Amino acid sequence: MYIRMPETLTQLMLDNIGKENEYKGLLNANFQDYMDGLAKTGELQIGSAKVKQKFAALGSGMGLAAGALGGPAGLALGFAIGNQIGKYAGNVMSDKIYGRAIADMSTIMHDAKLRHAQIAASYSLNGKMLEAIDTLRQNANKRTKDDLQSMAV
Repeated sequence: MYIRMPETLTQLMLDNIGKENEYKGLLNANFQDYMDGLAKTGELQIGSAKVKQKFAALGSGMGLAAGALGGPAGLALGFAIGNQIGKYAGNVMSDKIYGRAIADMSTIMHDAKLRHAQIAASYSLNGKMLEAIDTLRQNANKRTKDDLQSMAV
């Protein structure tokens, strides 16, 4: 690939239209990356929630079993304490299993947002350049037309 200077305004306009299409393609691909990241993050968070739920249920069951030895009051107290211990263990284990992956996906999605902003700014700037080139091209065509009409008279 090499850089060349356009020889005419029309050629410059066609080059910018090509860039505009490239930016559109990049924006679409980046949006798809972002949506894939959202889906993957959702899957990871569901897995994390399932781990938390399983540990809380296990802790509650163990608390109920231990509390059953203490009668009705022990049953309620055992359930409450077991549930809290299970929730804590579930949070620790889900962070250990899924925490790094969720953090990585958050970073990837943040990068996709930044990339989108940069591409959108470049796309917008290219659009303004295209408008300016079009105006220059129209003015040049009008001058040429006026020159030809003045020669014809």
